[in-house]
Amino acid sequence: MKTPRTLALFALCLLAQLALADSPRVTHADLAILDGAPWIGSLNYLDYSSGEVEQIPVTIQFDKPGKRKVIYRIKYPGESQYNSREKLKISADGAKLNGEPIVSRTDLEDGTIVVVTEHRDKDDGRPADIRMTYSLHAARLEIRKEVRFASDSAYFERNAYRLTR
Repeated sequence: MKTPRTLALFALCLLAQLALADSPRVTHADLAILDGAPWIGSLNYLDYSSGEVEQIPVTIQFDKPGKRKVIYRIKYPGESQYNSREKLKISADGAKLNGEPIVSRTDLEDGTIVVVTEHRDKDDGRPADIRMTYSLHAARLEIRKEVRFASDSAYFERNAYRLTR
């Protein structure tokens, strides 16, 4: 015979599983659309020292995605010292992207997948809420970082890669 405590624990576990099943996720197939021809566009970023939005050209090449991550190379023409390698990594359960919880996923009619993560971190040396938005489409890609400092009520765009191929 099951005790009320055992039944309560069972119900709690069942609710946790249902909540997890409904949470937004990212899959290997979502990242597969990034592979192929290079992405060309710009990086727009807010320069804190001037308060101006700067724009620089950029090219990004994604490697063939692995099971849970894809590595990509960023090239800034004429800026060889700033070129870098980055990655997009999916957690084992697909509920995190780059270690940050996915708070929403929207599949648009045109095939665009919009994934949003949020976390607490620092920006400009100050504590801030960080929102990352990944808009993935076979022909368009946007990776946008928005920041909200403790003293602010709204997010502002810190930087965004806007690319096409």
